[in-house]
Amino acid sequence: MPMVYAAGTLALMIAMVIGAWALGFKRGEQEATDRQQLLQTALGPGSQVTEPGTGEISGGPGENGSEQNTPRQPRQNTSTPTVGAATYLTPSGPTQTEPRQDRHNYLQLGSSIRAAEMQSIIDLMASRDLGCFGVIDPGSRRRNDGPLYVLFASRGFPSGQADSPEAQRYRDQVVAAGTAWKRAGGVKDFNDALWVLYKN
Repeated sequence: MPMVYAAGTLALMIAMVIGAWALGFKRGEQEATDRQQLLQTALGPGSQVTEPGTGEISGGPGENGSEQNTPRQPRQNTSTPTVGAATYLTPSGPTQTEPRQDRHNYLQLGSSIRAAEMQSIIDLMASRDLGCFGVIDPGSRRRNDGPLYVLFASRGFPSGQADSPEAQRYRDQVVAAGTAWKRAGGVKDFNDALWVLYKN
């Protein structure tokens, strides 16, 4: 009789462990999906975070190079939009032309930045021979006080090269510029800059 109880207890414990693992696995998948949806809402469709230390894309199609697309040309618009209507703010002014290259990693330096602050950052980075640009946050277009932007450093690194020594040196230069800007009264210091993979 004690053997029957022991076998039943063991079977119950195994079932509980399997149930807990399945629940944890499902929760992890949901968190990854939620994170990707949040990123796409903030940065637009196709943007994906590169996991630190791996150079791997977090989620999305073509994760392991299975998607073989030829690079697309940046979208062009010949009219010059106003700052409030521009999807991108660049050193050459507001534009509708996508400044990023397909399948390249760009350092995201900050988010929820107003257009006037963007111009200040763009000027500072240009003075240090480091470009940057802003991508409008689609959810902020209808704000009464103007849209907000997500800030990126201009230099992109091909997919899988965000962990290279050259990319690390570039990140260090950008963070140093952010520290100087923060000391001068800026709102960001870029210490939490992360690589984001742009996919057209």
